[in-house]
Amino acid sequence: MIKVIKLLTLLVSLYHETGEKHYLQKARDLVSEVDRVLGRERGFGALDHFHGFVVYSLIDPDRFETPLRQMRNMMVDTYEALEINQDLGLGMMLWNCQFYPEETWAQQQRKASLRDWMNSGLILQ
Repeated sequence: MIKVIKLLTLLVSLYHETGEKHYLQKARDLVSEVDRVLGRERGFGALDHFHGFVVYSLIDPDRFETPLRQMRNMMVDTYEALEINQDLGLGMMLWNCQFYPEETWAQQQRKASLRDWMNSGLILQ
């Protein structure tokens, strides 16, 4: 599943950077195939609703209107108390925040993620 997420992230990033619609179509096809294969209720981890919101809103916000609304509600309910203590999670949240820099959740999580990353000792001096 991690490979699928990486591929989906790559396809959406390529579409975002180039504007070439075939990347977006490949991402849509991938989501459809995963949904077909899994065909079950999906749970969420601490960052899943943030990541899902960004990816689904970039792929097709009209098609994913209901899950986007659900993920946004989860984001609003959790962003203030969310503390990320792993470098991968901090990087992922920073990546998510870049797509919605004007939104309160993104501003707060960007500030917190940068602060925590700087204080983590992960930056090479």
